Amino acid sequence: MESSENLKRFQDSLNLGYDQWHDGEGYDLEALRQLRGSERTIAEEILLSRNASDWRDIEALDILGTEKALEEMNRALSSSKIEVRIEAAERLKKREIIEDEDIENVIIRSLDEVTFFNGMNRVMRLVEQYPSQKVREKIRWCAINGNDDIRVLAAAMYHFLSGCTESSFDWEYRPLYLRFGKHSKHDRKVALQELDELIKQGSE
Repeated sequence: MESSENLKRFQDSLNLGYDQWHDGEGYDLEALRQLRGSERTIAEEILLSRNASDWRDIEALDILGTEKALEEMNRALSSSKIEVRIEAAERLKKREIIEDEDIENVIIRSLDEVTFFNGMNRVMRLVEQYPSQKVREKIRWCAINGNDDIRVLAAAMYHFLSGCTESSFDWEYRPLYLRFGKHSKHDRKVALQELDELIKQGSE
């Protein structure tokens, strides 16, 4: 059977060039939505064969929403790729397939691995959406012990989640946040003591 134009469009869209990949362009999901019958099955088989190698695969699997697609999305929660597991977590939570605790586990694992160029924005957005006690404790920990990329942002987020600022990076406190970027752990601990005192004062 000759493939329809929609199936061809979808298959072609899987072959992203560097610029498309870099700009965050997705697959042709409208073409995917138009597939019916055996062609929808073909698209599912193609996506499953990719083993959730990209967040776009999760997005497309969610469009299909079949039992096999959802099983693959569940497996993706353990992906070595941060953006893949975050995409899967967000979409499965929206479907009410996973619980807040599952999101929490994804966040806590991801906070140990994020960098500016590897999932930072998406993880911090999820932190803001699901600020459980464990997540807040992990963010505070990251302000002292996290990698060079995350410490400053973690301190600012910790301040925000404590209810003391109106944004996840309050520029009024930028000089204090930047101290968490210092190489000296002692200096970072002193900065945390000051931040904790600010938070305490703000809650009184």
